[in-house]
Amino acid sequence: MTSEELHAHFTHLLGGHATDVDGSLADVDAKLTDALDKMDGLEAAFNSKLDAEFQELMVRFPQPRDNVRRRARRVPRAEVPAGTAPVAAAALDAPSDEGYKDYGGYEDEQADENVLDDEEVQQLALGRPRRARQRLQPPRSAYKRAPSAQHCLSISCTVALANAAPASSVEEEVKQSLVEQTMADAATAKDLAAAALPPPSKSENIFMQIAVHPDGTITRPVIPSVQASLDAAVSSRDVPLDASLGTYIRLYLPNPVDPPPSTKLPIILYFHGGGYVIFSADTVFYHASCEAMAAAVPAIVASVDYRLAPEHRLPAAYDDGVAAMMWLRDAAHQDPWIAARGDLSQCFLMGSSSGGNLVFNAAVRTRGVDLSPATVRGVLMHQPYVGGVERTPSEAASEDDLMVPLEANDKLIALALPLGADRDHEFSNPEKAMAPEALAGLPRCMVSGSDGDPLIDRQRGFTAWLRDGGVDVVDKTDISGFHAAELFIPEKAEELFAAVREFVHGRGGDA
Repeated sequence: MTSEELHAHFTHLLGGHATDVDGSLADVDAKLTDALDKMDGLEAAFNSKLDAEFQELMVRFPQPRDNVRRRARRVPRAEVPAGTAPVAAAALDAPSDEGYKDYGGYEDEQADENVLDDEEVQQLALGRPRRARQRLQPPRSAYKRAPSAQHCLSISCTVALANAAPASSVEEEVKQSLVEQTMADAATAKDLAAAALPPPSKSENIFMQIAVHPDGTITRPVIPSVQASLDAAVSSRDVPLDASLGTYIRLYLPNPVDPPPSTKLPIILYFHGGGYVIFSADTVFYHASCEAMAAAVPAIVASVDYRLAPEHRLPAAYDDGVAAMMWLRDAAHQDPWIAARGDLSQCFLMGSSSGGNLVFNAAVRTRGVDLSPATVRGVLMHQPYVGGVERTPSEAASEDDLMVPLEANDKLIALALPLGADRDHEFSNPEKAMAPEALAGLPRCMVSGSDGDPLIDRQRGFTAWLRDGGVDVVDKTDISGFHAAELFIPEKAEELFAAVREFVHGRGGDA
């Protein structure tokens, strides 16, 4: 290229603003330096903002400390910011320094706390929150990595060579480019993290970790639990149900409450899930969920700690459910919280998973029983644990389900049912084995289920069977998600609580 051609080329690039090549190049160099200086300042500002947002997410979604030896059942409750996911409210952080020796100690006093993404939320449910778990996360710098040198040079040269834009436009273009690149880098970091994190295996599922011994006894995985607390946004305390059986009820009272104290609150008698084999009323995520539900509805929540199988096979849990309903009749009015704030004429039974099956059977067993001064206005069955010998399509496709893999499903029901019974027993498959007359006199019901739950086909069939039997049913079996998603995903918890609130405070609470 001749000097004349070179001059003409740069003159064209510079939009006619340069009179000669030397002057144009000097002008380009000055504008490039100015743009790079501005970009350095913007980069520092963006890094600071991203780091602040990262820290905020760290606070909102605290993680279990991976290197804590969780040998004890109880973990003190931690303070949690308002709006945090139910599972984050579950005191997964370590005990205080004074309690180290009482709780088995630490491998190391320092532990990583990382942001939960959707995949890790599911892994928390099946990823053993009770003991150390190696987790692969990208470094924080991956989320705030500066644009590459080539990218910076490309931006600056484009701006400088244009030579027609004022300084403010240059700054805006660099800023926009930084935003786009930072977002792209963050997405890349997430992809890298997902690639580095090994996919969860069925063996990591918490139900799969139940060891069944030749003599029929089992060893349960150790799961963190939380003590009741009066010093919280939702107060909680334990009251005995049957001391001889070791059963109790954990009460939850919103504090402060809305509506004001002059307004009585409905009472939700709640039963946790776990396939009748594991978990309890004080299990970390069920405690947190009941706290959140008490505040969201609002209501007094009475979470029942019932006997577990195989030490106490069904119908032991049903018997404890009936006993809890008798507590509503005989003793609840004497409880100071219920006497002052509870409305015994507005009681509801609610259960999740196996708890959903339990409340159905407890309601059937108490049909026609006078529970005065209590009145049960409705039964809420969330993802009720029902089954059968013949596989449904959703069950058949659940071999590697993250939450309820088929093998775990079969294990749980075999441990819970009476010895010698199969999955078509009325405790598992009421639609097939229970007489339709048993449904007569049931109060209004709500059945909720998620499309990603292996049990969804059963739950929809169960809902139709209730309706065909003359029960007034609110069908909420079209929710997206997976089994027990409300324990780990804030949006799913809010969705469930909204349905409960509508049922309890709407027509579901009518006399």
